[in-house]
Amino acid sequence: FDGQNRSDVFNSALEELSSSWPKSASVFLLTKPSASIGGYLFLLNQQTGTLSTVLSDMLGLDTIENSDGSFVFGSEINAGALHSFMYDTKAGTLRAISLTTLPEKCVWSINTTTEIYCAVPQSITSNNLPDDWYQGSLFLDGDDMWKIDATTGETQVVNFLSGENPNIDAENLFLDQNEIYMGFTNKKDLTLWALRLQ
Repeated sequence: FDGQNRSDVFNSALEELSSSWPKSASVFLLTKPSASIGGYLFLLNQQTGTLSTVLSDMLGLDTIENSDGSFVFGSEINAGALHSFMYDTKAGTLRAISLTTLPEKCVWSINTTTEIYCAVPQSITSNNLPDDWYQGSLFLDGDDMWKIDATTGETQVVNFLSGENPNIDAENLFLDQNEIYMGFTNKKDLTLWALRLQ
């Protein structure tokens, strides 16, 4: 922390890479998502400096990885529409998910590495995601909260938020240590909310 004995692990000409640090010796590096550009997800081994490609040339690619890096939940633009998927990094297989949302509207379970909670909007009208959502020209409100099993792709509704609160566009999801409550921010007005899961 004092800045001494630094060593370069990785250098790249790519700009605006976002990083995710699972509980392993590797780091996920994601190119900035845009509907007009093929995105890439890389895996950097900190010990060897080796960079490998996990996902490549997917329009609008956006991802969120679980704590041990075994599963990646992502979204992409395919045939002009947003689609969600689950990628098994160990098996190298990609599974389509029946629900459609952005990874920024999700959080992985604390209790298990194979479940993820996602706020899923009632409808998505833009084919320019995630750009429009990032820029604030579109809100993905009318969210319901769902849980997705990474191994099977099965989905289960947790709460029909849209029934009582149709104007919620949830982002920045987080869980308490016992996974009883979920907190999130409503992107539309930046208010903080809490949802009891159990």
